[in-house]
Amino acid sequence: MKVTPRQRELLRVRLWVYADMLFDEIEEHGDKPVDPQGWWLVAPQLPRCTWHLDATWRRHMARAFDDLAGDMDAGALPYPRSIAEQLALRVAINGAQTAMIDHDYDEIVEALPQHPSDRDWARMIDELMSDRDIEAFYATNPAEVDAFLAIMPIDGWFHTFPDHPARKHNRGFRR
Repeated sequence: MKVTPRQRELLRVRLWVYADMLFDEIEEHGDKPVDPQGWWLVAPQLPRCTWHLDATWRRHMARAFDDLAGDMDAGALPYPRSIAEQLALRVAINGAQTAMIDHDYDEIVEALPQHPSDRDWARMIDELMSDRDIEAFYATNPAEVDAFLAIMPIDGWFHTFPDHPARKHNRGFRR
């Protein structure tokens, strides 16, 4: 079992929570650049190269969290279909892991069976993310990030990967 029931539920909850929080940040801050010292919770967890982007871009990013959460609500594991979804999934996995450590949502997962792999988040990442290229966007060397952005420019992060089913184009935004 590469994704345990408790991990799955914590991830599902985190995806919904992060989508809500990002929509809240958009309402509060609009197009302002991200200030990691300010009242931002989700946007600073995205790569620094996105911090200057506008509210429209952030709305699409919030929808990436929503889309993955919707996959989970439909009973599927959240396999990312775009770079944005890979980023959303990675951020949500980190949040789910922290939630488990901090005993957040214990009341939600307590009825689920315990499994020896409940705390093995690396195994979950391996299962859900076949490609970890997005980690290059978090490099501390700006030249490395720029080189990667030349290969995968931000304006293509919401495009569906080849050989993956596209999401409904007219699905809109939850809010």
